[in-house]
Amino acid sequence: RFPCDKVTLLANVPVSLLSSVSGSANDIWGHVDLNTQREYAIVGMRASIAVVDVTEPTSPVVVGEVQGQSTSWRDVKVYQYYDSTANRWRAYAYSSADSVTEGFTIIDLNDLPNSVSLLKRNTDDNRAHNIYISNVDYTFNTALNDARVQLHLMGQDSDGGAFRSYALQIPRTPSATYKPSSLNRNDYAHDASSMLITDERAQSECNNAEGEGCTVMLDFNENELRLWDHTNASSVEELSKISYADVAYTHSGWFSEDKRYAFVHDELDERNFSLNTRVMVFDITSLTTPILAGTWTSDNTTIDHNGYV
Repeated sequence: RFPCDKVTLLANVPVSLLSSVSGSANDIWGHVDLNTQREYAIVGMRASIAVVDVTEPTSPVVVGEVQGQSTSWRDVKVYQYYDSTANRWRAYAYSSADSVTEGFTIIDLNDLPNSVSLLKRNTDDNRAHNIYISNVDYTFNTALNDARVQLHLMGQDSDGGAFRSYALQIPRTPSATYKPSSLNRNDYAHDASSMLITDERAQSECNNAEGEGCTVMLDFNENELRLWDHTNASSVEELSKISYADVAYTHSGWFSEDKRYAFVHDELDERNFSLNTRVMVFDITSLTTPILAGTWTSDNTTIDHNGYV
C-alpha cells in the first residue's frame, strides 16, 4: 500500500486475476455502455486484452479477455455509435500491439456484461505502438457533432512509423483512408491526439476545413510536437512543428479543454538530463505558429509517461 492524498483506493484486481496468460499489464482505457450505463476498464496485458466491469467500484468483476501474442506494449481505444436499425448502441475496442505480427485487434463489446470476443485482426501492418481515434467524445467514445471519426495507427512498421488512418464508417471493418508515402524514420509518430477546431482558426489556418470544422492531429514525434491538418480523410498537411530545450524523447500529450494549449510529455528527459519531472505547455492559439508558454516542474524525478485532460 502507498499513502494516498485526496484519492481513496476502493478495490484492487491483481494481474493474476486479470489474465490467465499475462504476467504484466501496460495500458488502460474506459468504456461506458450507453445501453446499460455500466462502466468498464479495458486493460492492455502482455499477451491479452482484459475487460473489467467497474460499475460497482468496490467490487470489480473481470468479464473476460482476448488473447494475443506476447508484447511489452499494447494500446486500446473504443468507438461507440447508435445503431438505429437495432435500436441500441454498439461498441468495439481497437488495440495495437508493438514488436509482434498480429496487426491491430478489433474486439466485440456488444455482449457485455456477459462476455467479450475477438472479432478480427487487421494485418495491413505487422505491428503498431499506439492507436488513437479522432473526433470522439472521450467520455463515451461517441462521435463529436457528426464529425468524421477515424482510427489512427502510430509507430507501425511502414513509412518510418508515420501515422496512418482508417475510416470507421463500418466499425467492424475499418477501411484504410490515409497511408503516408515517401516518409522515413524522421517522420515516426510515437503517439497522437487530435482536436476538432470549430473556431476562427478553422478558416484562417486550416486549408482543408469542412462544415464540421478542422481536424488537427497532435503528433508526438520523438523530437518535437507536429501539428497536421487531417480534415481530409485521405491526406494530411503539416501546419507547424516545434521542439524545446533538453529534448530526450517527445513521447505523448493532450490538449486543453479550450483547445488553446497542448501539454507535452518527454519520457527520457528526467533520466538523460537529471531533471525533475516536467511538462511542457505549448500555446497553440495559432496552429501555424505555436510557442512554448511555460514548463511545469515537480519536486521529484518521476517519469511522466502519459497524460490526459
